Amino acid sequence: MTVQSVQRAARILHELATAGPRLGVTDLADRIGVSRPTAHALLRTLEAEGLVRQEKETSKYLLGPALLRLGNSFLETQELRSRSVAWADTLAERIGEAVWVAVLDGRLRTGSGTPSPYARWRRSSPGSSGPAGRGLAHLGLNAG
Repeated sequence: MTVQSVQRAARILHELATAGPRLGVTDLADRIGVSRPTAHALLRTLEAEGLVRQEKETSKYLLGPALLRLGNSFLETQELRSRSVAWADTLAERIGEAVWVAVLDGRLRTGSGTPSPYARWRRSSPGSSGPAGRGLAHLGLNAG
């Protein structure tokens, strides 16, 4: 059994994460299949909890800073992260490049990493995801 309002709120967060980053009330209502007032009430609740924020200039919604705290809390509980941090730091220092540890769960997810001192391109941020068939992490998985 699921709670419909919680499910709808989660769908708003997923839409902002995948279709966003900035969506209006009407866009979100259409995407999750609810009325505009229902979407607005959900967004106000999510905003009060810091899970979304509204831009003053555009009135569109974005993911909020509380999600970063939740994501970091999740990462801190993962055994892979705690076991790989020292290894990744040592390897990054030795080779002078970024080292990211990723978990494959249908999509490639970045679990933790050590940025390169020679940042030449945009790196994945912890907790981000992307298609498992692309990118340097995919090459590393296939090489291993």
